[in-house]
Amino acid sequence: MCGRIGTVVGQNGKDVKVSKLSCKSWSCPDCAPKRRGRLVAEAKEGKPNRFLTLTVNPNWFDSPDERAHRLVIAWRRFAQWFKRKHPTAEFQYLAVFEATKLGEPHLHICFRGAWIYQRTLSKKMNEYIGAPIVDVRRVKSKSAVAEYVTKYISKRNIKFGTLKRYWRSQKYLAESNTARKKRLNAGWRWFIIDCPLSRYVTWLEKNSYDLAVAESGAIVFTLGDLQTYPPWCTTVPHAGA
Repeated sequence: MCGRIGTVVGQNGKDVKVSKLSCKSWSCPDCAPKRRGRLVAEAKEGKPNRFLTLTVNPNWFDSPDERAHRLVIAWRRFAQWFKRKHPTAEFQYLAVFEATKLGEPHLHICFRGAWIYQRTLSKKMNEYIGAPIVDVRRVKSKSAVAEYVTKYISKRNIKFGTLKRYWRSQKYLAESNTARKKRLNAGWRWFIIDCPLSRYVTWLEKNSYDLAVAESGAIVFTLGDLQTYPPWCTTVPHAGA
């Protein structure tokens, strides 16, 4: 099970956060729900005003993996064409693969920008990969975004070959994940401890630390004036742990 072999510790002065060391794999029963949840949150955060769906022609190319690869290329070609034609228009998106019951790729896109006519998108996709079946829908409400991402994005996003399961345009998010992590981690020091989280929690409880659970699932506490400190502690001198 994920997290059995290691613990991540963050310390900022006397404030401490402890969580299990996760593999972050989509196949992990512990990590996959968190990754899906984060993906759904990012889709909403981008405030899309359009939903786009792109398909493939199963008679073109040799395999679903190759068709998925060609689908990505076709979408990028369309983006380049659209930006040349409308140089001042916004064009931001989050794209996620889904597999049909026959294993063929569909590309679901949360899009923020100018209106894209379905007939235009259909014509271009037919030109690029012989796949004129596309769908363009207006986002009517925030609840519609939640329904869309739950139906298509969060249920089971698929990996085709070496392609990413999902990707975003550079400015789809108001704040990039890198900038967000830098802001949230400002002032914190991080350690990886070669011990399961459960064992450290037992140690903390044994030494009478007042523990709480953060929204992220991390165990949080303050060092306070205790005379026995966790073995990772750096802010105060280690005293008999």
